[in-house]
This record gives sequence, structure tokens and C-alpha cells, in this order.
Amino acid sequence: MHELRRVHFVEERGWSEMTVRGSGEYDGSDDNRAIYFLALDELGRVAVSMRARPTDDRCIVADIFPQLIEPESGDVRGSDIWEISRIFATRSNRLRRGIKRRNEVLLACMEAAVSAGITRLVAMIDTYLMPQAQRYPWDMRPLGLPCAYPEGEVIAFGVPVNRGELARVRRALGLRGSILVPQTAEDATLSPQEMETLLTAGRLPANDLELVKRVIAFAASKAGAEQLSAFIEQQHARRAGTGTLH
Repeated sequence: MHELRRVHFVEERGWSEMTVRGSGEYDGSDDNRAIYFLALDELGRVAVSMRARPTDDRCIVADIFPQLIEPESGDVRGSDIWEISRIFATRSNRLRRGIKRRNEVLLACMEAAVSAGITRLVAMIDTYLMPQAQRYPWDMRPLGLPCAYPEGEVIAFGVPVNRGELARVRRALGLRGSILVPQTAEDATLSPQEMETLLTAGRLPANDLELVKRVIAFAASKAGAEQLSAFIEQQHARRAGTGTLH
């Protein structure tokens, strides 16, 4: 993910003053409070990514671009407010080709926010991307007027988050139920590295969420490597033999 951030923001978009360590791009918001939402392609590779982080101690919009925020636009800092940032899609997941994965990453963030008691998302976006962002069925509200920055023009916006809004967005996207893996924070007993290894080593189709959830739940039960391998092979065999999951 960090390597792809370097490719997208530094190499392709030419953002200046970025911090590159090794082959990845990082900033001060990549800490233990950051939450990353990743959509994987059929081969388990990162296709779309977005970061969310509480704003009660740090906020990119408020700290670096305060001119984007009008006083009457409401709070952008708080323990119940997340800032979303570093949103990108790989080349093969842009425009119409990647719209489903991009939509699902935004929906996953809303799901996690509701579960965490978050009431608002704030962010900033290049103005040329506004038409694309406005096609997503969330209640996107500008926080102020656009402003130029070295690589273009940007505008800040806020999005209310609650169970009603989440249900409305799901209906608009034609989706039912949670798409998060794991679905709740309580299920997140595997580290991101362990989950990535599991997806890759197990040859799990990243777009088959029911199978992925089933295997991750089994792995989270601290099954041994042999039991996990046998379980994965069993799931593959049953799926191939019947076309359904068991």
C-alpha cells in the first residue's frame, strides 16, 4: 500500500515535500491510530486504498489547510470525527473499471465509522475529482471555498455518518449487509500482515467475501498451520465441487 502511495502521489501526481522511506510514502498520520481500508483485486493485490484517522489530536485539513474551512461549516476536530485521506486507485481501477471497488472502500469506511461511534468524516479533494466524488451516494457538504496549492486546487468537505446514512448508501449501491473483513473490531485478531499472508498463501479470491471471512475466522481461532492448510483446501474443494460454500 505504501509503495503504491509513492507511485500514485509522488511519481504520477508529482506531489512535493512527501516523505519516502525505502520504497513507500509515509506521513505523520501513519501511526497506531490510523485505520486503512483496502480493496483487493482477484489476485489479492491492493487495488484501492484509503486511510482514516481521528482528528482530536491531528488533522491535515485543519493544521495545514485551515483556509479551506469556513467558521459556520462545523467542527473538523473531535474524538467522534475521522479524517479520510491518501485515497488512491491503481491504474486498472480508475474511471468506470474500478468504480465498484472504490465504492466499496468508501462504504467500508462508513461501516467502521458507525461501529466506532463516529458522527462525521472530513477530507479534502482536488476540485477536478469533485464530479466523481459527488456521484457516490453520500451527503457530501463543502466546508468552504476551494484553494490553490502547489500541485493544483483543492476543496474540503464533510460527510455526516450515522446508521440511517449507512443504510441509505447501501440501498443506493444495491448492497446488503457488511462488506468489512473482519466485520467488527472485535474480530480483528489477525495483524494486517497475517491477513495479507493468509490471502496470498491460501489462494483466496479476494472478491469472495464469504469465503475470505470464513477462512480468516478459522485462522483467528489460532488453528495450527496444518489445520489451517487443510481447512483452506477443504473450502476450495467444496466450492469447486458444488459452486457453493459450506
